Amino acid sequence: MEDLTELLTSQRFIVVSNRLPILIKSAGGRPTISPASGGLITALEPLLKRNHGVWVGWPGNFDLSEDEVLKLSEKYHHRMGYNLHPIILTKEEVELFYEGFSNEILWPLFHDLQSECHFDPKFWETYQTVNQKFAIKSLPLIENDDFIWIHDYHLMLMGQYLRSEEISTKMSFFLHIPFAPLDIFLKIPWRFEILRGLLQYDFIGFQTKRDKRNFIHCIKTLLKDITIRTYKNHEICLIEGREVYIGTFPISIDFDEFSNLAQKGDVAEEARELKETLNEAKIVFSVDRLDYTKGIPYRLDGIRRFLEKYPEMHGEVIFLQLVVPSRTHISEYHDLKARIDQMVSEINSQFTRPGWVPIQYMFYELSRERLVAYYRAADVILVTPVKDGMNLVAKEYVAANVEENGVVILSEFAGAAAQMKEYSLLVNPYDVEGVADSIHFALNLPASDRKSFMQSLRKLIKTEDIYHWISSIHQATHSSSDEDIPVTEEYIPAEY
Repeated sequence: MEDLTELLTSQRFIVVSNRLPILIKSAGGRPTISPASGGLITALEPLLKRNHGVWVGWPGNFDLSEDEVLKLSEKYHHRMGYNLHPIILTKEEVELFYEGFSNEILWPLFHDLQSECHFDPKFWETYQTVNQKFAIKSLPLIENDDFIWIHDYHLMLMGQYLRSEEISTKMSFFLHIPFAPLDIFLKIPWRFEILRGLLQYDFIGFQTKRDKRNFIHCIKTLLKDITIRTYKNHEICLIEGREVYIGTFPISIDFDEFSNLAQKGDVAEEARELKETLNEAKIVFSVDRLDYTKGIPYRLDGIRRFLEKYPEMHGEVIFLQLVVPSRTHISEYHDLKARIDQMVSEINSQFTRPGWVPIQYMFYELSRERLVAYYRAADVILVTPVKDGMNLVAKEYVAANVEENGVVILSEFAGAAAQMKEYSLLVNPYDVEGVADSIHFALNLPASDRKSFMQSLRKLIKTEDIYHWISSIHQATHSSSDEDIPVTEEYIPAEY
């Protein structure tokens, strides 16, 4: 594995994503800029600082002009040590490109929820326009030796517009969400354009072998002029005299950050107080952004079945469900929240008894410290998306479980299942009985088994952390030998 210190000094990074790693707010009528949070930001900032790199993206604000954003960005540069390059989008562009094509077509389609898609041609037109705008605005920043790293489903076509300018610098792309299987991908009217657009990159990275396999299947079926060479754990597509490397690289977290935070005195104290407030009941914790891919209603059905099937556990366990608000102005998300509210109310009405309410439901965002305190207090983490590119909640819980006594219940449709399958309880989120039984099994797992599983998970996540992910991708883009490229595992359900 490539040493991170060597990576820090080897190349200047140009990172391009839909959003810049900042928050712009108005304080006293004056705009202020502050860092945003997130695992990708935490991991990439040291690289960008050391190499005086550039992060390109939309600042997430309509009220400021490009000059105003640039002035704020310059102040941020002096403080943080790397450059921000804002791409200014109009409200209409955000509505059609981000809210429309990205989140009403690509997001549901790639999560196997095609019934949620709205195939509006205006979405596609604006998606192309915005991808071209990102390319044109980024072009003057690029030098021959840069490492250009473009992120996620919002910018799948950006590479083709850079390619049309005949740049010599190689371009890398990473998809953070799943890639749809052929029968679902076929639903999108612009399937050929998307595949050919992606193949304009020199490197394409996916979270899991499942996603890479889906992508390769789509290419083989739909693009007959493309030649694919298959190796042990990666593929090379030959197109227009170029080689496009396609690999699998599961993203992770900064393990030490979460582990160290969990050991802080105030975090440990808050975890202790939480347990005390809940009368030392066993805690099953779930945290999700409000989204239909997270499978929250199915999870609640599983909890209801658990409470019906195991009445002896009443009063002994509490389910903490934290839902982080997201896109509540959109009708589908508003309806989802209403459904969750109703289900929680019905379950609590059915099973509550004096001194015990089975589900403690929270609809707000916790600070990083409080979230880690909840992780530390929880006996079980319940992570059951209907599909997820990776799902970092399970990994964060493992890093924060410093007492090594927790259990992970994880959807087999989360990308994390490929890495964590041996030491977690895998469930089908649609299997209500299976979820109920897994909760019961986890809560009654002997302490020695809990410790053994958690120790193995902590070792795994610590070894394959966010810095391992970055180094793996950088190494793969510069490798000419199959032996130099990391091998990843795959989770396939039994009898698949």
